[in-house]
Amino acid sequence: MPRSLIDHFIGFLVWFLLAATLVSPQFAAADDGESIPARLSEIHDAISVLFPNSKLEVKQKQNAAAYLLVNDVLAGSPIQLELLDDSKPNAFAIPSYRSQSGTPRIILTSGLNSLLINKSELAFVIAHEISHLREDHFSPDLPAITLTSSQLRKIVQVHQSWEMSADRSAVEMLHRRGLDARAGLHLLGRLHEFESESEHTLGRNHPSISERLDRLNSQIAQILP
Repeated sequence: MPRSLIDHFIGFLVWFLLAATLVSPQFAAADDGESIPARLSEIHDAISVLFPNSKLEVKQKQNAAAYLLVNDVLAGSPIQLELLDDSKPNAFAIPSYRSQSGTPRIILTSGLNSLLINKSELAFVIAHEISHLREDHFSPDLPAITLTSSQLRKIVQVHQSWEMSADRSAVEMLHRRGLDARAGLHLLGRLHEFESESEHTLGRNHPSISERLDRLNSQIAQILP
């Protein structure tokens, strides 16, 4: 007995919906937060507070890793912000001229992400790395063997001053947006226990956590009313 027209229509509709589900992308580009992967949603929210006029899009790499593309934050270029599966708590910025994609990048490790307690702490990390990108806090690639010990010491001093400057910039950003300007103090306090003995050597590029905490306390006293 031939199937009715309604049966044919229902069968076609079921097939169409199933096919649409199978071919739909895992993460669609969006700026409304609805299709953002769970691991990026908190980053999306923090950037939205820090930079309310920025445009955020979710993108996907060929290896299926998703990242946020942030526009209207860095003059002349969007910023690619992504999470890296690494248990060591860390965050770092890569300028456009060192990025394979040609786009400035901010990388947050899963180890750091798991230590963050609230939006203000996440915003502090993001604002700190954006400050590095805005101010071009990156030394030229020079073989250490070609530099004198005096030159190396000066480079270390410059790198350490960049960290202090980025911390202050982050505090100012959080304060302007009504976030907890002391969030960096709380986060650095917890990060202190992860600072390895090797980072206490004279040649480290970053100041110690205790040095950053002392300076950050002074900066917050100057910024907050």
